[in-house]
Amino acid sequence: MNHWFVAHDMTHMIAGIETTSAGEVALRAFRMAMNDNEVNRGALLGSLVVHEAGFAQSKKVHSESAILDTPGAAELLGQELARGSACLADFSLIDHLVIAHRPLEEIRAEFGVLPPTDPGDGHHCW
Repeated sequence: MNHWFVAHDMTHMIAGIETTSAGEVALRAFRMAMNDNEVNRGALLGSLVVHEAGFAQSKKVHSESAILDTPGAAELLGQELARGSACLADFSLIDHLVIAHRPLEEIRAEFGVLPPTDPGDGHHCW
């Protein structure tokens, strides 16, 4: 599963979205907006199952409920849908190790990643 975690974490960094619970859901929305394919739709659905519906409790997964009811979470999801749709290509499933040596600003520019509306909102690392 290491390859999955590298791709997931690199997508967080390139998108500039923190690993808060609301950020996890927003990242999947961002991905789906970049490329509405089966993988990205499934990732958003899975995140909603874990963080919104709370159906996936296990030793490895900590489920939550109603994350989108927390202050700012629904707005964050909407903002990230807009930011993801502005991207020039989907960077979530590329070979991230090939680009790891490059400056983050360069990678963001290549993929057209726009800055977040409020980089200091606690859900972004910009």
